[in-house]
Amino acid sequence: MRQIRLERGEHKTKELERRLAQVERELNEKDNESYRRQYTVFS
Repeated sequence: MRQIRLERGEHKTKELERRLAQVERELNEKDNESYRRQYTVFS
């Protein structure tokens, strides 16, 4: 039973790491001057 829980935790960790890497890539992409200029909306 404990082994199953550990494996499930490991799978969850891998999934979270993958999602974190994706968010970091998006932030790097969006955290630059040209992106901001392109998507700035003045109202």
